Amino acid sequence: MNSDEDIPDDHVSETHEKMDDVSRDQLDKIKARTMYNMVEPLDSGNKKLLFLTNAQALLLASEPQSMEKMLLQLDINEPQLVINLLHSPGKYTVKHPNY
Repeated sequence: MNSDEDIPDDHVSETHEKMDDVSRDQLDKIKARTMYNMVEPLDSGNKKLLFLTNAQALLLASEPQSMEKMLLQLDINEPQLVINLLHSPGKYTVKHPNY
């Protein structure tokens, strides 16, 4: 029979740590998807702060419904003005015919 008593303590500890890491990752992903307890109010609620791990940020960026929940939690309205900066191919000079 295979039990925790038959396995060396360091292996059991390592296995539990790996399981804890997986559980934390899953919890972080669930929190990012649902935005549960993710937003901290600051300055008497006038400002809001959101801390994300890299994995949570990637998840939010890849799922439109999660991004919508984040924007709702942060009370960010639809933008009235969007400025799209374009890449410039470089300097272009026109020679004037009189020069």
